[in-house]
Amino acid sequence: MTTTTIRLPEELKERVARAAQRAGTTSDAFILHAIAESVEETERRADFNAAAEQRYARIIASGQTIRWREMRNYLEECIAGSNPPLPRARKLVPCRGGPVSWIELAPEIAQDFNRSLSKRFCEGGGGLSARPADHLCPTAAVRE
Repeated sequence: MTTTTIRLPEELKERVARAAQRAGTTSDAFILHAIAESVEETERRADFNAAAEQRYARIIASGQTIRWREMRNYLEECIAGSNPPLPRARKLVPCRGGPVSWIELAPEIAQDFNRSLSKRFCEGGGGLSARPADHLCPTAAVRE
């Protein structure tokens, strides 16, 4: 293992020492764990966003998508143990400004998805996959 020196403000160093003591570990081990968690979260978020961007590119290429509320209902029914029919893909209505990233198009979908399903998938607590991005179905305005 290599050694890296970091400079901590005195107040943060004291907070880390108290938190480490409460956790029953050393300050070094506590900091190492915090860094590892942060790196893992950053990597998961990057993987999630990359998968979402790939899926959005496929949506733009195919011209079809599934409404978020239909996909969400489908996912919730799957998690509940039901075997619902797959939602039907529909034709996209083009955006006036041209294609944008799915995050720009519908940030509330990512937030809603994270709140309602991501934790369950990320922890491997059942459901459809251990990776939430495997089931992400971003949506745009669609025609009935």
